[in-house]
Amino acid sequence: MNCLMNLDEHLCEANDKLGIKSRGYVYLSMNKYEEAIKDFSQILELKPDDEFALRHRGSAFFSMKKYENALEDFSNFLKICPNDVSVLKYRAETYLFLAMIDEALVDLNTCLEMKPNDVKALRLRGLIYIIHNNHEKIFENFNKSLEFDPDNEFVKTLNAKVAFTTGQRILSDSLADFNNLLKTNPNNCKALEMRGVLLAYSGLKKYNEAIKDFDKVLKLEPNNLTSLRCRGETYMNMEKYEDALKDFNRVLEIKPGDLLGIMKRSEIYLMINDYKNALVEANKLLALVPNDVFTLRNRAKIYAMLGDINNGAADIELSSKLWNDASALRKIGNIHYSLESFKKSEECMKRASIIEQSNHSVKYPGLLNLMGI
Repeated sequence: MNCLMNLDEHLCEANDKLGIKSRGYVYLSMNKYEEAIKDFSQILELKPDDEFALRHRGSAFFSMKKYENALEDFSNFLKICPNDVSVLKYRAETYLFLAMIDEALVDLNTCLEMKPNDVKALRLRGLIYIIHNNHEKIFENFNKSLEFDPDNEFVKTLNAKVAFTTGQRILSDSLADFNNLLKTNPNNCKALEMRGVLLAYSGLKKYNEAIKDFDKVLKLEPNNLTSLRCRGETYMNMEKYEDALKDFNRVLEIKPGDLLGIMKRSEIYLMINDYKNALVEANKLLALVPNDVFTLRNRAKIYAMLGDINNGAADIELSSKLWNDASALRKIGNIHYSLESFKKSEECMKRASIIEQSNHSVKYPGLLNLMGI
């Protein structure tokens, strides 16, 4: 703080570029991002290609989640210093937040050509291969990163998750993996979350134990959407619909347009015979995903319970038509997969494959391609 006060006094006397840079850097280190951006912008008005200002203003924008601005600054910096590994990694991470996966991979490949053992670049590239469902490359990158950072909890947890979802570890071994991770750190939220999923959804049906894991995550991270959704679905399996409804209400408070939250809330209202609210939620979902076969079927049931025979019949007719449309089923299957509603996704994809085979179409290469994390 004294350093900042001295700089302010000095800068009152002169337009000192070095002083402005230094003050901007101090602001950045104090997480005062707007003030840092103001100082670095002042430098860039005088010298648009100032490397220091571009690099650190980009960092400030990144920390504020202003990824488009960060990308522009990092790209301009890399035009001047194309081989700066640190900024290449920063830009790759920015690309990931902007869902520009291929661009991120190019930057990370460049980083690793110059610095093959860079732990962060290996970790980020492993994440990209998760998106690409390239399981061999996932393990290759994560395992190599663990050679140089053997205690990295994040990578070890992801490794264990990928090993189970790709069938390389059986259920009992995967549970042992997560138990071991939790011995090292009982507050490892990702490991708690994944163990809860295995206990609840892998045929074990150990719902009470799963709830304990989700409870612990939510005590540590109250707004953790994944654990709220998983706990809500677990309560549904336990037929504790009021508790489930509370969790999905909370999901929709945090993320008002959450598709899974709307879907599950409609299903819960249907289960507790609150047909009017069930219809409201089903209509919301179909406004966002018009051809969702499962919601159309549910809405037909709701209409039937409300005595609206005509609308119910219309939903049954449309859902039957879609059930024989392979292209529509694939789209719906992909949406359910993105929501981690894997059973519904699988049902759609299998049905699409049957239709395509009967029509002598190209056979879908298999559901295992969808079952990444």
